[in-house]
Amino acid sequence: MKIAMRDLEIRGAGDILGIQQSGQISAIGFHLYCKMLKRAIDALKKKIPISFNETKLEFPFDARLPEEYINEVSLRLELYHRLGEATQFTEIDELLAEMQDRFGPPPEPVLWLYHFSRIRTFAAANHFSLLKFSPPSLIAEQQMGKHMNRQTIPLPKKIQTAKELEEYTMSQLKKCFPCEKEFPF
Repeated sequence: MKIAMRDLEIRGAGDILGIQQSGQISAIGFHLYCKMLKRAIDALKKKIPISFNETKLEFPFDARLPEEYINEVSLRLELYHRLGEATQFTEIDELLAEMQDRFGPPPEPVLWLYHFSRIRTFAAANHFSLLKFSPPSLIAEQQMGKHMNRQTIPLPKKIQTAKELEEYTMSQLKKCFPCEKEFPF
């Protein structure tokens, strides 16, 4: 009975004699619906504008949570989920601090994931829909209303660390595109 009631809440009553559902969740999916609802509630609580910008990142760098660092699959998935849901630098910084406290110093792939999460957060806050890192360049697309701005930005020949890439990327995006939010705190 509880499962049926929850299903009714999620999908709506539909047609009495048919299979048609009337809820909005079937159109966008349950996970996306919950994510959008959470963002809207958080924005209303903080009295900030609601934003549903998603940024697609493509990169050839090893950015992940290695099995050797966090061996429990469910814990790794939870941390990936939390990183993906983060909308502020402070959330990402706190997650890295938590990982360091629980699992020790992070290996290189974790640092790359951390810095790419910060880049994604900055990009989403400034309406970027795509950042494609394909050395020797970065392709960036920014959606401002109905206007799509796309530029190719050259990357330095030798990128030593993930932090250097983050700093360079953000400085170039601020230089080449209108960026309203310096840092999403």
